[in-house]
Amino acid sequence: MAGTWKLLKNVAWSSGNTIDSGTFDGQEFVKVMAYTSGANIETLLRLNGNSDNNGYTTRRGNDGSGSNQTNATFFKANATGGASANAVFTTATIKGISTERKLAIINQVAVDDTGVASGDEPRRAYSAGVWFNSSDKITSVQIYNNSTGSFTSGDFISVWGASSDTVTDEKTTLTNVPENTRYEEVDTRKIYRAVKVEPKFHYKFDESSGDVINHGSFGTSANLTVTGLTRDVSSPSGIGNGMSGAGIGGGDYATNTEVNGYKFLHDGSSWSITYWSQMTELPTSSTTETFIFGNVWTDDQGTGIMVRTGYVGSSSGAKLQVVAVANNNNIPLNVTTDNLFIPDTTDWHFYALTFDGTTLTMQRDNATTGAGYKTGDKSANAFNTGNPTRKPTWFNRDVSQSDKAYGGKIAQFTIWDRVLTADEKTSLYASGNGTTTLPTPLEWKERGVA
Repeated sequence: MAGTWKLLKNVAWSSGNTIDSGTFDGQEFVKVMAYTSGANIETLLRLNGNSDNNGYTTRRGNDGSGSNQTNATFFKANATGGASANAVFTTATIKGISTERKLAIINQVAVDDTGVASGDEPRRAYSAGVWFNSSDKITSVQIYNNSTGSFTSGDFISVWGASSDTVTDEKTTLTNVPENTRYEEVDTRKIYRAVKVEPKFHYKFDESSGDVINHGSFGTSANLTVTGLTRDVSSPSGIGNGMSGAGIGGGDYATNTEVNGYKFLHDGSSWSITYWSQMTELPTSSTTETFIFGNVWTDDQGTGIMVRTGYVGSSSGAKLQVVAVANNNNIPLNVTTDNLFIPDTTDWHFYALTFDGTTLTMQRDNATTGAGYKTGDKSANAFNTGNPTRKPTWFNRDVSQSDKAYGGKIAQFTIWDRVLTADEKTSLYASGNGTTTLPTPLEWKERGVA
């Protein structure tokens, strides 16, 4: 796995003939950049403070003769122009190729005080070679002046380090790896790639016209057609506009023709649903639950899931209920919150529903206790692993029966086929402001496996 570059040391010259990076944690791979100025400077590169002439290089320069040269001193790519040289820029890449050998490629450019050296062009020199008898890791780098001149104020050395090109860790223990990182299991020879985990469905409900676009991984085939909804409804500052329906007795809804893509919501798989909403009309009786989202109804024998509100009397709020139905009125999941989980009809709130295959967790405004938090387990009834009976709808079922239309506003309705972490839910809540930046962690996907 390729490492990530990071600045290890950035040190300015202070005195003497050496600019020393200072000690850093042992590295197998470093990049070096140095700047030196003044006449009669011959810059040599040293490793781990070792001044022994125990290396071999091949040098090529255009400093007049342009001849190839070999030397047995520490890496030397001297591009100075003698007394007229005014600045030397040195870059180097050093890589450990074995425990005791380090390979380096060095490039130097020297200019005089007019910007060029003799021949009307900067002098250049290139070196490549190997340090022998080196220690296991690179722990410091030095720029040494091997001539009569002196370093001056402003001269410096910078060193960047990276982890090894290969790691032997188990892939599940690796964190912060770049997207598309390749991982190969030595024993099985299986190859994996680190890929982003996108939500399956992500509906912003912020479109001023046309379909509600699915920004999730399932693609635009799950876009929603809008019937009668009010658009461009203001919502919390971090999430843009939303949409609202006509409420109980109204006929507004959004739906699509996709059916099977939502199967994981009722077949016992793990999932998460998050959305922002402001309820504006309460259920008026125990028989007027209002329908937020789903693909199954109270009065049929279908297979699917629904999220709806429930009546709590003359209070200012409502309950929230999640029901998964497995045909023939077999209900493997049926969890209802306490009263006032939906606390009012005046404010927007963030709702997060997560199911891990056993327990459903329902949260309002990222609460972990109190009226805004509820957990409930699945029943003994088996989930139906078949496809849903029908397409999903939002705000209202597109036929009128027991479930009434949701009186409220919705924005940023997102469905994942996994359980969100506590940190991910916190980031989506964003202290009550919301965000359009969704969590997209990486997971290892085996090559050739969907």
